[in-house]
Amino acid sequence: MATITLTLGGVVSVLIKPGIQDQQHQPAIALPSESVISWPPAWNFDYHPIEKNLLSIQINESIPEANSTNEALLRNAVLAFPDNIDNNILERVIWLSRKTLPEEGGELLSLWLLQYHHYHQDVLALNQTPEEADRHLHKLIELQQHHFGEQQASLLFARYHQLAKFSDQRQQLRGSKALAQTKTTNATP
Repeated sequence: MATITLTLGGVVSVLIKPGIQDQQHQPAIALPSESVISWPPAWNFDYHPIEKNLLSIQINESIPEANSTNEALLRNAVLAFPDNIDNNILERVIWLSRKTLPEEGGELLSLWLLQYHHYHQDVLALNQTPEEADRHLHKLIELQQHHFGEQQASLLFARYHQLAKFSDQRQQLRGSKALAQTKTTNATP
């Protein structure tokens, strides 16, 4: 009985078992490149840019940290996805991303990558005009909280949340000025 193990790069290792007590291990041999199986057949994009960003994720004891630096890395990883990514390739990318960190860290990273992909798709679906910038910002925050939860969204997208607070304060200030101006206009005979 022979067991054949295929490895990357067309190297084959053969384990021959002629009997239970006697085992021989044949050295690895290199196969010609035309005999190497190409898997998966539909894998037609480079995973390296995605992996490069994921390997730069800041971690704390093998768990990815929720911060703006990691948000930028997740964004860049998702932007490296192929246009119109199909579910098979998306599942493969998520599976590979899970292998970036050990155990629950990898699970969380792959979950964030999938959530960021869905968030990015929803953001692309938004139509924005300059007059709707404040509303757009609040819609982005709603999408972030929907896809990541309120706590992680506020950590991953801290700058958006700060901009929203500033925008709200600006709106309140405009409202106060308009109200004061209306009162002044009405009080003047």
